[in-house]
Amino acid sequence: MNMYFFSLLVYLVLITPVRISLRLRTGRRPGYMLRLQAAGLPFYRRRRDEDAGDEKPIRQQDMTEQLKPENLRMLRTLLSRPVRSALRRAVRVEVLSCYVSVSEPDAARTALIYGALRAAALPLCSGRLPLRIHLHADHRGQGSEVLIRCIISLRLGSLFPAAVAWLRQQRRAASSKEEEYAASH
Repeated sequence: MNMYFFSLLVYLVLITPVRISLRLRTGRRPGYMLRLQAAGLPFYRRRRDEDAGDEKPIRQQDMTEQLKPENLRMLRTLLSRPVRSALRRAVRVEVLSCYVSVSEPDAARTALIYGALRAAALPLCSGRLPLRIHLHADHRGQGSEVLIRCIISLRLGSLFPAAVAWLRQQRRAASSKEEEYAASH
């Protein structure tokens, strides 16, 4: 294979713009949806953006399995300071929306929760993120629900610094675990 052609193909893959849409719903009918677009071409069947039929339901048993400490180690590594800073430089948040519907059996409790959320939401919306918070109080007592929508864009090549920082954190965690094991025996 021609090396120039191969280098050009690698370069094109690295500069390909990627857009990721994530929706997470908790409350009455918990579910999630992840959509991926590369170079403007969607990798999903086109539907209306707010269609809840695309969401995959979250089962309680699956969620408890994923929240075990050994499964959360990777998430803790992703949330570490060096990985966060590398991701912040590589990823651009286009949309971050939070829709909250408060509906408790007691109307007074609904009003108190709504007021507390409203007071907490005002300072959050004035930050650097394109955050939009939509609050709704429903006094029918059907159950509260939260929907978070996030759209981020990035280029595949810009993830290399974040991947290197993540690998360093993984090695540090593994070496500290080995040191603790050796010290205990």
